[in-house]
Amino acid sequence: MSGYGSVNPSHAFFATLGTDVGLPTGSYNVNRIANTGNNVYSFMPNLNLTWFPSPDWELSTTAMCEFDSPNNATHYYNGAVSFVD
Repeated sequence: MSGYGSVNPSHAFFATLGTDVGLPTGSYNVNRIANTGNNVYSFMPNLNLTWFPSPDWELSTTAMCEFDSPNNATHYYNGAVSFVD
């Protein structure tokens, strides 16, 4: 992962913006019932935030989108996936 991070002067708020990259690993066979990978390249930008409103509390969230390349073995193209946790 590569990215950029920031913190406020009181060290109560932290933010990072980064990107993950997924590579097609393992062997892939369209006739196999289960494959260990999806046989696609993935680009996954993400935003991570943490806030300490008091010494006893922490609020954190992560938001990410995943964009995949077409699967060269099946020519199938997944849509984009996003989540907030």
